[in-house]
Amino acid sequence: IEYEPGLIVCSVGDRCTALSLSPDRTSVAVGGRDVFKIFALQGDKFIETKSMRSKRTEGLKFSVNDIKWHPQSTYIA
Repeated sequence: IEYEPGLIVCSVGDRCTALSLSPDRTSVAVGGRDVFKIFALQGDKFIETKSMRSKRTEGLKFSVNDIKWHPQSTYIA
């Protein structure tokens, strides 16, 4: 696969259905059927800082369809 110059690619482990950039642009939240993670943006890399999915909560019952950072805090809705 060829990517455009300057494009940063990150593997999150599964398909994502939601993505949100934090208000201060230092973190990204990603979610999907089997993934719900927070990544810190450090230079040209994504560093996984938090995985909020466990094996006990896999499946559609706990899938993530939308993610949004609170505009004035570090909370995610």
